[in-house]
Amino acid sequence: MSGNTRCRERFNFGWRFCPGDPADAHEPGFDDADWRPIDLPHDWSIEGQADESIGPANGFRPRGVGWYRRRFQVLRSVDGRRVCVEFEGVYMASDVWVNGRHLSRRLNGYLDYEVEITGALRPAGEENVIAVRVDNSIPGTSRWYTGGGIYRHVWLVQTADLHVPRCGTYVTTPVIRPEAAIVRVQTRVRNDSEHERLVTLLTTITDPAGAAAVTGRAVFPVEPRSDYTASQEMEVPSPRLWAPDDPALYTAVTIVADESGEQDRYHTTFGVREFRFDPDQGLLVNGTKVFCKGFNIHHDTGCLGTAAFDRAIERRLEIMKELGCNAVRLSHNPHATSLLDLCDRMGILVISEAYDKWTDQFNGGMAPFSETWRSDVADWLARDRNHASVFLWSVGNEPTVHQLSAEHGYGVPQLTELVDYVHAQEPTRKVTAALYPARRHGIRYDDPAYRTAEPSEMMFAMDVVSVNYMESFFDRDHARYPQLVFVLSEATTHWSGNPLEADSGGGRALASFRFDHAYTVGLFYWGGIDYIGESEGWPSQGWVRGFVDTSGGYKPSAWLLKASFSDEPVVGLAITSLSREETVVWNDVELVSSEIARHWNWENGSTVEVTAFTNCESVEFLVNGHSLGERVVRDEDRLAVSQRLMWEPGAITAIARTGGVEVARDELTTAALACRIELRSDVQALNADGLDLAHVTVLVVDDKGTVVPDARHTITFEVAGQGTNAGVDNGDLGCGELWQSESRSVCRGRALVVVRSGQEPGTVTIRATAAGLSPAAISIPVSSVG
Repeated sequence: MSGNTRCRERFNFGWRFCPGDPADAHEPGFDDADWRPIDLPHDWSIEGQADESIGPANGFRPRGVGWYRRRFQVLRSVDGRRVCVEFEGVYMASDVWVNGRHLSRRLNGYLDYEVEITGALRPAGEENVIAVRVDNSIPGTSRWYTGGGIYRHVWLVQTADLHVPRCGTYVTTPVIRPEAAIVRVQTRVRNDSEHERLVTLLTTITDPAGAAAVTGRAVFPVEPRSDYTASQEMEVPSPRLWAPDDPALYTAVTIVADESGEQDRYHTTFGVREFRFDPDQGLLVNGTKVFCKGFNIHHDTGCLGTAAFDRAIERRLEIMKELGCNAVRLSHNPHATSLLDLCDRMGILVISEAYDKWTDQFNGGMAPFSETWRSDVADWLARDRNHASVFLWSVGNEPTVHQLSAEHGYGVPQLTELVDYVHAQEPTRKVTAALYPARRHGIRYDDPAYRTAEPSEMMFAMDVVSVNYMESFFDRDHARYPQLVFVLSEATTHWSGNPLEADSGGGRALASFRFDHAYTVGLFYWGGIDYIGESEGWPSQGWVRGFVDTSGGYKPSAWLLKASFSDEPVVGLAITSLSREETVVWNDVELVSSEIARHWNWENGSTVEVTAFTNCESVEFLVNGHSLGERVVRDEDRLAVSQRLMWEPGAITAIARTGGVEVARDELTTAALACRIELRSDVQALNADGLDLAHVTVLVVDDKGTVVPDARHTITFEVAGQGTNAGVDNGDLGCGELWQSESRSVCRGRALVVVRSGQEPGTVTIRATAAGLSPAAISIPVSSVG
């Protein structure tokens, strides 16, 4: 760091961790020598053994109290400077001490926060001790897996006493024309000194190629110990617009200077784009209709728990895009900042959501919702408002205590307060809240009057109407209330006879077929990726009805989704066992499903139903090269054609054609006996930053390389060199094995080991062995960043 400019460095490494609540652990002289060395991000709950007595909401994972400590030095005088620690997420009820001085307490575990430590620091070059106590012992703080600990990134930030505070810029584009766009940058400048400062503010807008497009200059005084917000408008010529198919990003580079020179430099990434909602067209991005094809996701990433590694998040988004998704709803809390950064760069539209219920759950019952929601919402909006990908704010999800209750005005008073507050803080986007499946006066979906009831009162108190599982009302409500704009915020991921999906025409169809896309914003499948928590019952540790399992593997239904969402030709085979079907009730929703699989290993003499999911015009099935005839895919088939047949070993093939020409093909082959292991990494190289990840898929195959679906071998892993084993998975949430382990059994012939890079250049080698199988090993280079 030179001069007085900002220095922001990672504070993730060199911590020590202790589960439990030892006395005096905040004191700098406390002996933590026997504590476990740990590097962040870290989720301690994922390390433990699942326990049925804990309950399904948290995935049967252990809760409790834990402590983190770290020693550090600040190598220059803090005179005229400000030193802070930024925590991107600590779950939950965190207390922070530096050198024995208590500096902060934060209840909400989903929000970023900053702790100023300047006044608690020892002289330059001397050792300081930071201690963080985390209390996740209270049950019921969320209905899904929360994780526990310092589970997101931490930063040490040093600035001059004249600086831009955290989240201190707000960039909007009020006027967009082909020839020019007006970019408005509001910058808050903080003067922490004891005398007035005359500030020169220079803001340069750089284009997506990094070239300076325009610079604005402002000069103003800032009084001692106070803030001043400057507003600058600049004209950017021939703007390149951000859109899902071209996510072009600009940067506002802000320089704060006084008579002695530059004091601070602050970067803000943003997009030039317009979001508009129309009751007859849904969502318009830069004047063009875009139909949102999305998932709801929770914040865990399988075997890593909630530890927010950027690469793990990126891999999930890549999988979603491969399936044709262009949008995501962040259920039901603020997610990691890096996820929003990735969505900005990848062109994924985002519904950013602040809350689940309007209760004290996110405060662990330690403070009422009424006392904390305003400050929480302000922090959330300030953090997320500059992200190009965020197109809609959501202030809640199924707030049943309010929505179903006359005492609470059927949710309207609280919703109105939230919507008005968001509009005042961030007026450029619309606001919504996702509704529980109930109609006017709280009439629930299981009430005989539900089908004829009028819309929920809350629908008329939000800008965009978000409903969960109520798409069957869209046409009627659109005709009667033409001003309303609709989005299906939760849709089921499976074929079913779900009572919430009446009027769907029956059969096996995804929710995307059950309403008119022309006037609606889009749909978001619930739990598109399996997640921990909200289990249907022990021993399952979570939601298991997604299109993608926790290891990132496609389930057979993913091919139906891909056929629905993708613009490219798609065909995918799925084999249904006709003898197995189950019905369960989850979260007041009845779920019916059959066992479907993507393999060609069945019992001799068994009858199976072969289905091809496709967006093409016709499909021809072949068994061992013999044609079973060509099937035309009709509208009523809804992208799925099937044929029942007697199974025989060999191969089943589906050839998809459009215009009589083959455009896609899929084949499943009968596997022989398992004989060896194969390893496949999702990356070819790793960064030596201590945070990069390789997701190494483990396959148990026969002598021809076909995955053996009934293999159940236990794979043992050895990770050597510049990397460590960060977690193991097999996509089976009913598996009781540890996620943090040196071994894992395969499920359907597959498993996963996640490798975390070291901080030095070199190579990491992963070796996998199992009894009765030939072993496998791969090496991945680990290179210096930059």
